[in-house]
Amino acid sequence: MPRARRAFEPGAYYHVGVRGNNGEPIVRDDIDRIEFFRWYARIAQRERWLVLAYCLMDNHYHFVVRSGESGLSGGMQLLNCGFAQRINRRHGRTGHLFRQRFYGGWIKDTEQLKQACRYVVLNPVRAGTCAHFGVRPSARPAC
Repeated sequence: MPRARRAFEPGAYYHVGVRGNNGEPIVRDDIDRIEFFRWYARIAQRERWLVLAYCLMDNHYHFVVRSGESGLSGGMQLLNCGFAQRINRRHGRTGHLFRQRFYGGWIKDTEQLKQACRYVVLNPVRAGTCAHFGVRPSARPAC
Protein backbone atom coordinates (compact mmCIF):
# COMPACT_ATOMS: atom_id res chain seq x y z
CA MET A 1 0.00 0.00 0.00
CA PRO A 2 1.50 3.38 -0.95
CA ARG A 3 2.25 6.00 1.65
CA ALA A 4 -0.32 8.69 2.26
CA ARG A 5 0.43 11.97 0.54
CA ARG A 6 1.60 14.72 2.84
CA ALA A 7 -0.57 17.78 3.23
CA PHE A 8 1.07 20.72 1.52
CA GLU A 9 0.41 24.42 1.21
CA PRO A 10 2.55 26.40 -1.27
CA GLY A 11 4.46 29.19 0.47
CA ALA A 12 3.93 27.74 3.95
CA TYR A 13 6.69 27.26 6.52
CA TYR A 14 7.84 23.81 7.62
CA HIS A 15 10.32 22.30 10.08
CA VAL A 16 11.81 19.31 8.27
CA GLY A 17 14.61 16.86 8.85
CA VAL A 18 15.85 13.30 8.79
CA ARG A 19 17.98 11.02 10.97
CA GLY A 20 20.68 8.53 10.10
CA ASN A 21 19.77 4.87 9.90
CA ASN A 22 20.33 3.06 13.22
CA GLY A 23 21.69 6.29 14.72
CA GLU A 24 24.71 6.10 12.43
CA PRO A 25 26.46 9.21 11.09
CA ILE A 26 25.23 10.72 7.85
CA VAL A 27 28.43 12.77 7.57
CA ARG A 28 31.89 11.62 8.63
CA ASP A 29 34.12 14.57 7.84
CA ASP A 30 34.23 18.08 6.42
CA ILE A 31 34.25 16.78 2.85
CA ASP A 32 30.90 15.08 3.52
CA ARG A 33 29.57 18.28 5.10
CA ILE A 34 30.62 20.41 2.13
CA GLU A 35 29.09 17.90 -0.27
CA PHE A 36 25.85 17.92 1.72
CA PHE A 37 25.58 21.73 1.54
CA ARG A 38 26.45 21.80 -2.17
CA TRP A 39 23.73 19.27 -2.92
CA TYR A 40 21.31 20.98 -0.51
CA ALA A 41 21.88 24.39 -2.12
CA ARG A 42 21.18 22.99 -5.59
CA ILE A 43 17.93 21.41 -4.47
CA ALA A 44 16.80 24.45 -2.47
CA GLN A 45 17.41 26.72 -5.48
CA ARG A 46 15.70 24.34 -7.90
CA GLU A 47 12.67 23.95 -5.61
CA ARG A 48 12.61 27.66 -4.71
CA TRP A 49 12.82 26.99 -0.98
CA LEU A 50 13.52 29.90 1.33
CA VAL A 51 15.63 28.48 4.15
CA LEU A 52 15.39 30.37 7.44
CA ALA A 53 17.41 28.10 9.74
CA TYR A 54 19.39 24.89 9.32
CA CYS A 55 21.60 22.53 11.25
CA LEU A 56 23.69 19.61 10.05
CA MET A 57 24.73 17.31 12.89
CA ASP A 58 26.74 14.11 12.52
CA ASN A 59 23.70 11.82 12.61
CA HIS A 60 20.84 14.06 11.45
CA TYR A 61 19.89 17.36 9.92
CA HIS A 62 16.95 19.68 10.05
CA PHE A 63 15.91 23.04 8.73
CA VAL A 64 13.11 25.54 8.68
CA VAL A 65 11.97 26.36 5.18
CA ARG A 66 9.27 28.18 3.28
CA SER A 67 8.20 25.86 0.51
CA GLY A 68 8.00 26.74 -3.14
CA GLU A 69 5.07 26.03 -5.42
CA SER A 70 6.09 22.41 -6.02
CA GLY A 71 6.15 21.42 -2.35
CA LEU A 72 8.69 19.58 -0.27
CA SER A 73 8.43 15.88 -1.02
CA GLY A 74 10.04 15.88 -4.47
CA GLY A 75 12.95 18.05 -3.34
CA MET A 76 13.47 16.08 -0.15
CA GLN A 77 13.54 12.86 -2.15
CA LEU A 78 16.18 14.33 -4.47
CA LEU A 79 18.18 15.63 -1.52
CA ASN A 80 18.16 12.44 0.51
CA CYS A 81 18.57 9.98 -2.35
CA GLY A 82 21.26 12.00 -4.11
CA PHE A 83 23.24 12.62 -0.94
CA ALA A 84 22.95 8.98 0.19
CA GLN A 85 24.27 7.79 -3.19
CA ARG A 86 27.23 10.17 -2.95
CA ILE A 87 28.07 9.09 0.61
CA ASN A 88 27.68 5.39 -0.20
CA ARG A 89 29.95 5.75 -3.23
CA ARG A 90 32.56 7.82 -1.35
CA HIS A 91 32.74 5.52 1.66
CA GLY A 92 32.23 2.20 -0.14
CA ARG A 93 29.05 1.44 1.74
CA THR A 94 25.67 0.07 0.70
CA GLY A 95 22.17 0.30 2.08
CA HIS A 96 20.12 3.04 3.59
CA LEU A 97 21.85 6.13 4.92
CA PHE A 98 18.67 7.61 6.38
CA ARG A 99 16.29 5.93 8.83
CA GLN A 100 13.11 6.77 6.93
CA ARG A 101 11.59 9.49 4.82
CA PHE A 102 11.82 13.00 6.16
CA TYR A 103 9.68 14.31 8.96
CA GLY A 104 7.97 17.60 8.31
CA GLY A 105 5.88 19.74 10.56
CA TRP A 106 3.77 22.56 9.24
CA ILE A 107 4.42 25.83 11.09
CA LYS A 108 1.10 27.54 11.74
CA ASP A 109 2.00 31.02 13.03
CA THR A 110 4.80 33.49 13.74
CA GLU A 111 5.37 32.30 17.30
CA GLN A 112 5.75 28.70 16.16
CA LEU A 113 8.11 29.89 13.40
CA LYS A 114 10.33 31.63 15.98
CA GLN A 115 10.31 28.56 18.22
CA ALA A 116 11.23 26.24 15.33
CA CYS A 117 14.12 28.47 14.24
CA ARG A 118 15.37 28.71 17.82
CA TYR A 119 15.14 24.94 18.21
CA VAL A 120 17.12 24.30 15.02
CA VAL A 121 19.97 26.74 15.63
CA LEU A 122 20.37 25.73 19.29
CA ASN A 123 20.50 22.00 18.49
CA PRO A 124 24.33 21.80 18.72
CA VAL A 125 24.26 23.56 22.10
CA ARG A 126 21.73 21.09 23.49
CA ALA A 127 23.78 18.21 22.05
CA GLY A 128 26.90 19.53 23.80
CA THR A 129 28.95 20.06 20.65
CA CYS A 130 29.42 23.77 21.40
CA ALA A 131 29.08 26.01 24.45
CA HIS A 132 26.68 28.54 22.94
CA PHE A 133 25.19 29.57 19.63
CA GLY A 134 27.62 31.05 17.11
CA VAL A 135 30.72 29.44 18.61
CA ARG A 136 32.39 27.00 16.28
CA PRO A 137 33.34 23.88 18.24
CA SER A 138 36.78 22.49 17.49
CA ALA A 139 36.86 20.21 14.44
CA ARG A 140 33.13 20.68 13.81
CA PRO A 141 31.33 23.19 11.61
CA ALA A 142 29.06 25.76 13.17
CA CYS A 143 25.38 25.28 12.58
